[in-house]
Amino acid sequence: MTNRYSRGTNNLLVEIAGKDVYFSYDTIVAVRAEGRLYVRQNEWGPTTGRHLNDIDGGNKADRMSGEDFEKKLEELGL
Repeated sequence: MTNRYSRGTNNLLVEIAGKDVYFSYDTIVAVRAEGRLYVRQNEWGPTTGRHLNDIDGGNKADRMSGEDFEKKLEELGL
């Protein structure tokens, strides 16, 4: 499965090993796995911020630090 998840063109949703992996440009910014959505905090700019809001509805309180998100990706084998 490959598709766009928002109105923009620089985002992509890809299924990898049974996990939904969300990209902003070339960077993984979120993943749905283990029945849960993991979203990284915005460390880039307004376009990625819009992508993140499209993914999690703007739930910034539940977003993970970059360090924690990278650890989770490693745990998930991504």
